[in-house]
Amino acid sequence: MEEWDDGGNVDLMYSLDLEPIVHAAAALNRELTLVSHKDRMAVVGAIKDTIAHGRPATAFGVFGPPEIGIVTGYDRGGDVLYGCSYFDNPSDRYCQRTDWFDRADWAGDFCRVIVGDKKRCQGPMPKETLISTLKWAIDLDLISPLPEQPNHASGVAVYDA
Repeated sequence: MEEWDDGGNVDLMYSLDLEPIVHAAAALNRELTLVSHKDRMAVVGAIKDTIAHGRPATAFGVFGPPEIGIVTGYDRGGDVLYGCSYFDNPSDRYCQRTDWFDRADWAGDFCRVIVGDKKRCQGPMPKETLISTLKWAIDLDLISPLPEQPNHASGVAVYDA
């Protein structure tokens, strides 16, 4: 029997890459920007720019595990980041990371995803969003393995795996 439990089966980003974020941004009619974790200056610049526009930045693996968290502020030119992830204690409010770039648990080749300003054109109608989301959900449930992840069970096939 093939081994399916690779430690990433609980994370949508493992099997679906950026697909959930792309769908969410489209449904919200928002611009989507990705920044590679390989360029520290680009990551810091994008975080500073997003915060300057009054929005928190999102980052994978900076706070907590590689799941997405938010960056709400910075200090010392971006050497220190403030923010939190789902796994942080809510009573702590925000965490501070001084060595965030070197110790981040990056998810794939990207570091940050920004769901930014509203697009100038009209976005999808709610009915269109609902229909495309339901079709995507049915595909996710019935297609396994996904072509992008041939060794990864998904949907109802997880029970057999």
